[in-house]
Amino acid sequence: MLGITYLTYWIGIESLRRTELVFFHTKEPAQGDNRHYDNIPDPQIKNYVANLRQLMIEDRLYLNEHLSLRDVSGQLTIDPNLLSYILNTHIEKSFYEFINQFRVEEVKSKLSQPKYQNYTLLAIALESGFNSKTSFNRVFKQMTGMPPGQYQKKIKSE
Repeated sequence: MLGITYLTYWIGIESLRRTELVFFHTKEPAQGDNRHYDNIPDPQIKNYVANLRQLMIEDRLYLNEHLSLRDVSGQLTIDPNLLSYILNTHIEKSFYEFINQFRVEEVKSKLSQPKYQNYTLLAIALESGFNSKTSFNRVFKQMTGMPPGQYQKKIKSE
C-alpha cells in the first residue's frame, strides 16, 4: 500500500515538473499543412482565375444551391486550399461572395425578362442558386444597395 501511495505521489510531482509534456504538448503540424501559394507564377494564377470564371459563366455552377468550395476545386482539379487562396488574394472575395455575385446577376437578369414577370422573387432567387429567402434578401441588398422588392419595382418602372 505504501508503494502505491509513493508511486502516485511521484507521478503527481513529475507531472507538475514537466507541465510542457502534460498540459502544453501540441501536435506538430504535418508537412504540407501550412501551404503557401505565393510562389505560384502569375500566368498560372491567371489561368486558374480564367478557368474559374469560365466554369461560372459557361457551366453556371452557381445555380447549384449546395455548391461548395470542394465541388468547384474538384471541377478545376486543384486543391481546395489553393482555390481559397486564389479567391482571397487575387479576386479579393470569399468563396460565397464570389458565387453570390453570379447569383445576384442571375436574379437581376431574370427580373428584366418578360418570361419571369409572373414569378415571385423567392422563386427567381431559388432558381438562381440561393437556398433561402433570408440569405437571398441579405446578399441582394448587400450587393445592390437595395432590397430585392425595391429593385424589382425599379426595373418594372423603367
